[in-house]
Amino acid sequence: MTWNQIRGAGAASGGFLLLGLVMVSSLAAEPAGWPAVTTTATAAAKPEPGLEKLAQTPHIRLICGLAPEKGYLPRLQAIHALGTSLTDPETVALLAFLDQKQPDTATLEVLDFDALKNDIADVLLQQPVLPGALAPQLLAMYRDTTHDDAWRNYCIQFLARLYPRLEEKEQAQVRQLFQDALQERQQSFS
Repeated sequence: MTWNQIRGAGAASGGFLLLGLVMVSSLAAEPAGWPAVTTTATAAAKPEPGLEKLAQTPHIRLICGLAPEKGYLPRLQAIHALGTSLTDPETVALLAFLDQKQPDTATLEVLDFDALKNDIADVLLQQPVLPGALAPQLLAMYRDTTHDDAWRNYCIQFLARLYPRLEEKEQAQVRQLFQDALQERQQSFS
């Protein structure tokens, strides 16, 4: 999508909103030369429910709030230590965690919960082989209005960053979601 297409879409819908700016600035932020999306068989599957079963390693259990330590800072540090060589089971567990709608502990604020999910999505984006379920799941989480508004907005931002790495079919789905999001935001301001 070019700048003029975004600007034209924003003007046609009566407002430009920040959405188009996020998309354009995020597209420019991706490192040049990233390959188109490639997937692995296990990571491409929709994460199954049952995070308890999926989070198998102590590191992933800590991140997902399944370890005795449930504080924000240790979990954030564990996320930042993940690196760029996640296994398929780790990826599936992290994708399942992203789809949680409420903080997993009484001591974790929604803002911190969304921040953990934000950093997990950053790690998933940094993988040399993009998890095949990431874009479809971000699309689904945005459309699921039971997710809080802040997380749904994060989903839009991550989709903008993913956009250059997606196949044309997924790019078309993302463009449609951007148009739908513009309409939704415009109606909420009315």
